[in-house]
Amino acid sequence: QDDAALPHVITISYGDDEWSLSPEYARRVSAEFASLGARGVSILAASGDSGVGGDGTDDNCTRFLPTFPASSPWVTAVGGASFPHDEVTDEAYTLQDEVAWASSGGGFSDLFPVPAYQNDSVHSYLKDALLPPADLYNSTGASRGYPDVSTQSLKFVVTANGLGYSGVSGTSAAAPTFAGIVSLLSSRRLAAGKEPRLGFLNPLLYANPDGL
Repeated sequence: QDDAALPHVITISYGDDEWSLSPEYARRVSAEFASLGARGVSILAASGDSGVGGDGTDDNCTRFLPTFPASSPWVTAVGGASFPHDEVTDEAYTLQDEVAWASSGGGFSDLFPVPAYQNDSVHSYLKDALLPPADLYNSTGASRGYPDVSTQSLKFVVTANGLGYSGVSGTSAAAPTFAGIVSLLSSRRLAAGKEPRLGFLNPLLYANPDGL
């Protein structure tokens, strides 16, 4: 398609364990993500809902399982945040109230090297964070880490086939939520007479961590 026909934002809720895909396939798909980003498309991918356990189907794993496509360096991986407690109150939550969702997927790729835009963040994390034993994950500091951002992931109301469902949770809800924010930014840029397409987001996000 021509660039003008491409959507500004794509959100992906699907994910699978890196090891279950051939490296050739994963790298080829990742290269297409890079191509889309260069053409002005922002791609958001859910980081998964099983913590470091990949897609959650490998109950007997002895090592953490990175998830693709979230592990691709050419997408913006979206992790999950949650409310500080489950109570419903009349008072609105604030940014300071939000905490990490315990089941949010994340980790370090076994396939993709750390991208330049993320290098400082990865090394800082490995230096300062409370970490599990190094043999459980790719702890070299030379691999892609994810997620890149996190968004509210609990207690959504969704509609499917005309039916409403409440209490839906997961990064499959967080990713389209963040995609909606990116779409709103594109609309604001368009209204201001600027090029609305933000394209590949990660270099901008890592260079401006206070922008959110």
